[in-house]
Amino acid sequence: MKRILLVLLIAVLLTGCKGSAGEPTPSDAEMATRVAQILTQMPAPTSAIDQAATLPPVVPQEPTLGVTVIANTPTEPPTATATLPPTETPLPTETLPPTEEPTTTGTSAPSPTPAKGDPRVALGDPTSTDPMDNAQKWNWYEGEDKFTKLRFFDGSLEFTSRDNVSGWRIPNVPAAQDIYVEMKVEPGKCTGKDNYGIIFHVPVRLEADRGYLFGVSCDGQYNLWKWDGKAGEKGQRDMLVWWTAPKGDAKGALKSGEGKSNRIGVKVVGGKIGLYANGVLLQEVVDKTYPSGTFGIFIDRETTENFTIEIDEMSYWLLK
Repeated sequence: MKRILLVLLIAVLLTGCKGSAGEPTPSDAEMATRVAQILTQMPAPTSAIDQAATLPPVVPQEPTLGVTVIANTPTEPPTATATLPPTETPLPTETLPPTEEPTTTGTSAPSPTPAKGDPRVALGDPTSTDPMDNAQKWNWYEGEDKFTKLRFFDGSLEFTSRDNVSGWRIPNVPAAQDIYVEMKVEPGKCTGKDNYGIIFHVPVRLEADRGYLFGVSCDGQYNLWKWDGKAGEKGQRDMLVWWTAPKGDAKGALKSGEGKSNRIGVKVVGGKIGLYANGVLLQEVVDKTYPSGTFGIFIDRETTENFTIEIDEMSYWLLK
C-alpha cells in the first residue's frame, strides 16, 4: 500500500514540477527532499494488533462466596417448671414379691355396718395389702425431696407436704387397667383445702408425670383431675370434678377436720371412674385419656405448713 501511494505522489509531483510558465523546473535533489517531507507528515496506518493494544486489560474477578446461616440450637432442652411438679424419684427396678394371702388386721377389717355397694365387701379379699409397717412390702421410696417427706413411724406411713404444690410417691406395684384401690388415712393439723388422696393410672411409674388424682380436703369436699406433665412448658391440669361436697345418698360420707379418719377409694372399669368415701359411691366419671397404669399417694397443702397425713393401710384389687 505504501508503494502505491508513493508512486502516485511522485507522479503528482512530477506533474507539478513542470511548473508554471516562466518558473524553473526543480532539480532531482529538490524533488527528493519534497517527497521525504510529505511522507513524514502523513498519519501512520492503524493495524488490528494496534487496536487490541489500546483496549484495557481484562482483570479476572474472584468468585463471590455464598454464606449459609445456621440457627443456634441449644445443647440442652429448656428447663420446664411444672405448675404441679411430681416428686417421684426413680426407684430401682426390682422383681415384685409374690401376691400374699390377705392380711387380717384391725385396720383392714370392714366396717361393722358396711355401706350398700361398698367395693371392699363386694370384691372380697384384695389382691395385695400393705399394712404400712415399713417400706419393704410395696417398696416405697423413703426420705425427703423438694416437695414431700415420707417415713414409716409407729405402724403408719407418714406423708408430709414441704411445698404448696401437689407431690406424690408411687410404690413398686404393677400397672393395671381395671382396678379398685383403697386406703385408710387420717389427716393431721389442717384447714380448708389442704388435701390428699390417690393418684392412679400413671402410665410410666418412673416418670410419674401423668395420671388421675382423686383428692379429699380437710373441709370435707372432694375433686378429680388429670395431669399431663408433658403438655407445654409447665404441664396441664384438667379438672374433671371441681371441689364439691357429697350430695344425695352420699351426703355426710366424708369426715372433715383434723384427726378424722377416712377410707377413700377409686374404682376404674373400662374408662368409668368411681370415687368412694368410707364405702359410699360419691360420683362416677367417664374418661379414657389414661386407660391403664400404676398408682400411689399424693398430698397438697394449701395453707397449713408441714401438712401431714398418716396412712394405716392401702390395698388394691385387680378386676381382670
